[in-house]
Amino acid sequence: MASPNMITTIFFLLVLFVTNNTPCEAQLSSTFYNASCPNALRTIRTTIRTTISRERRMAASILRLHFHDCFVQGCDASILLDDGPSIVSEKNALPNKGSVRGYEVIEAAKSEVEQLCPGVVSCADILTVAARDASEMVGGPTWSVKLGRRDSTTASLVLAETGLPSFKAPLDSLISTFSDNGLNARDMVALSGAHTIGQAQCFTFRDRIYNNGSDIDAGFASTRRRRCLINDGHENLAALDLVTPNSFDNNYFKNLIQKKGLLESDQVLFSGGSTDSIVREYSNNPSKFKSDFAAAMVKMSEIRPLTGQEGVIRRVEYDLDSKALFLQLCARHEGDGFSSSSKKWLSEGYRKVVGGLVNPKHKRFGVLEEHPVAQGHAQAAVESHQTLKDNIKSLKKEFKIYRWNPDLPSQKPFLKSYFIDLSNCGPMVLNTIT
Repeated sequence: MASPNMITTIFFLLVLFVTNNTPCEAQLSSTFYNASCPNALRTIRTTIRTTISRERRMAASILRLHFHDCFVQGCDASILLDDGPSIVSEKNALPNKGSVRGYEVIEAAKSEVEQLCPGVVSCADILTVAARDASEMVGGPTWSVKLGRRDSTTASLVLAETGLPSFKAPLDSLISTFSDNGLNARDMVALSGAHTIGQAQCFTFRDRIYNNGSDIDAGFASTRRRRCLINDGHENLAALDLVTPNSFDNNYFKNLIQKKGLLESDQVLFSGGSTDSIVREYSNNPSKFKSDFAAAMVKMSEIRPLTGQEGVIRRVEYDLDSKALFLQLCARHEGDGFSSSSKKWLSEGYRKVVGGLVNPKHKRFGVLEEHPVAQGHAQAAVESHQTLKDNIKSLKKEFKIYRWNPDLPSQKPFLKSYFIDLSNCGPMVLNTIT
């Protein structure tokens, strides 16, 4: 008979084994920030809603950004990292470059949350919540998001090049890629339904509309050729769902049954293969599609998250207006890695700064330590702005105006000086002088 000590030891080892083999997503919790940052989710939602109300297409872009993040290293916000001495950014991977959008939206949400709770909420969690909010904003489903992810300090260009499904992928390749990430065929079909919104560039579907006559509706192909010429218009956009391009519904699946899938990787879901029945089911039952989509998004959001002491919580050590300043300065320097969309998005903040409405804080910009050129521009921009403000404080202008009193005709006109503090007057001040 085993001794009590031996039984205790076996029990301890059993508990240790179970603990060490528990999936890391078990550490995630929907109440993770309830005490440490209770208004985080509301703040993220406000940013996402404001953005999508201005550009509805951004909902699809945020969903895609989340998908491309989770399929490379897991849901760790590695896709947001720029190039650095030890980082080759995933943004440069072929599936991402020139097509993945929404980076600046996540940056905006992160900056807003940082003002509430510095160093608490990860970029990975913000991106996950943003995807949920984006879906709901365009009529898609919502779901409970488990939180507690941490941010990666590394990126993988190689995995981004090889681990993301191609727009020309055959069905077996798609099933395999999703399976590698813990998602089954039904999850794959449901997640593909995100193509009910969004757009694709001409080069991604040109072969299909010109060379795939047997598996595409002729009228559909003809319509698509109008803005996607055989040798031109590579980046011209076309809606993935021609019927209701801005609404999250099940028309995507109806289109597939009619051979009107835009991408080859769309149409293979209904081409005599194992997923045909799922496509038919979703085309007839929009509620089932939305519930399965929500469930699949939850599963995808829990792919290999960093939790506990893994990874970091990235910090944003500057406010949006300071960032606007240095991005405007970076605009004068080509090749620094900042997109025109980021500069455009921040132009309003920049105008506020130079107008003297905001006093940006002079900080280290630690979040840019892997991007020394940008960090230098950031410092120079803030220092220049502060110098300008200091000069304006004492900036006075002398106006010399000829005066003459008609009630004293014998008095000759004379020149009188007026000193005006330009930092404390408006354009109509001369009316009061004259």
